[in-house]
Amino acid sequence: MNKEQQELLDEAYENYCKSFENQTLIEQYSFDTDPMTQFMFINKCKTEDALSLKWREEYRNLQYGSKEEIEHLSKHYTPDTEFSERWGLKIEERELSLEERCSLANFAPFDDRFPDGDDFKWDEHTINIAEDWLKQRHPNLPTKLITVTYNNKTIESYE
Repeated sequence: MNKEQQELLDEAYENYCKSFENQTLIEQYSFDTDPMTQFMFINKCKTEDALSLKWREEYRNLQYGSKEEIEHLSKHYTPDTEFSERWGLKIEERELSLEERCSLANFAPFDDRFPDGDDFKWDEHTINIAEDWLKQRHPNLPTKLITVTYNNKTIESYE
């Protein structure tokens, strides 16, 4: 996340925490009497795709997770669309496609062979060429797009 995105997240979380000062609002929306952590708040506002991406990363790191570890992950990575809409915060993360990564790297090796782009088709051979070129020339090229929307302000960043 970049600085602007983090500021939006901090503002949304601060507003969420302030709501706990009004006991009537708490009773109306929740049985909780204390705000959740910022980590849990942010994960509740992520989209299903963003959470499944994070879930896969965490699960890969666990390899053979215990039942307790799996329960912990599912508790922290469960999206809540209603909750997200109530607080006006939406966090989307998605993997960039090969074409998007090539575009970020200004990589268009086939343009001179297919000037109109009409005849070009991705196949196993061209995918391998593009993947190899990206790994060699741009090892730190972003692979993810993160979009944070709060109060009608949207900020995108690449990771």
